[in-house]
Amino acid sequence: PYNIHYPALEHHMQVAGINPKLNYWDMPICLSKDVCVGPLPASLFSSIAIPFNVQGITVCNPCPLPLEYSQELRRKTTIVNQLCEKIRQMSDNNGEGKRLIHSHFREWLVNSGNLRHVLDLLYHDDKESQ
Repeated sequence: PYNIHYPALEHHMQVAGINPKLNYWDMPICLSKDVCVGPLPASLFSSIAIPFNVQGITVCNPCPLPLEYSQELRRKTTIVNQLCEKIRQMSDNNGEGKRLIHSHFREWLVNSGNLRHVLDLLYHDDKESQ
């Protein structure tokens, strides 16, 4: 299913002639005679954030989600909200929880190789602000 939206999406869909009510999410796409791609299992479905600001009226996904996918999205949202609450509670404890999270995050950045990506983004932002 289509799982993204941003403020100008409905306008862009209208300009492109795409009807959000014609949702063929469950129809396999055949890339060749031997290779077809089917729908993503609901357990792997998640939302996507658009990291830029666009003017428009769209406030939610104009393509209706199948029930199984919207339930999975709600389940994941609940888990994230519970995690955020636990982090808030830990942070209230004299900042110890926050320091622990930052420490583990830095360790993960280094061990996963993602630190390079963060540094690249910082370098790019610094170049743009000059």
